[in-house]
Amino acid sequence: MTAAEMALEAPSYDPPPAWCSWMSYADVAADGGRCLADLGQRREAHQLMDEGIALLPGTRSKTRAVFLTYQAETYLCDGEPEIVAQTVTRSLDPASRINAPRCVTMVRDLEPQLSPYAHTAGVGEPLERLRAVG
Repeated sequence: MTAAEMALEAPSYDPPPAWCSWMSYADVAADGGRCLADLGQRREAHQLMDEGIALLPGTRSKTRAVFLTYQAETYLCDGEPEIVAQTVTRSLDPASRINAPRCVTMVRDLEPQLSPYAHTAGVGEPLERLRAVG
């Protein structure tokens, strides 16, 4: 069952406590994906992260940038530099646009791991952007 399907079928519970009221099914899916990535279950991790990112409303650009950075980290572990480069761009664009320094720093911190792939098609330009924000 996807996170979206769970959201539609979720039973009614008491409202969440104030300290976690911002947590949504999008957050649970993306964070769960990150946990699965840490456990080495990368295919399932990407599926959950994709779901979480897709469920985020447009008003949560900062969270989208963070989740995309998590996904880029996982693609680095997968040895997929072209997808990392695309994902880095998708993360850096909103993070820069909304002036979210923590998010920009998270994305920029991927530069050393992406550098060995500088000559891989599609990696050079995003890599230069990462270096420029440093």
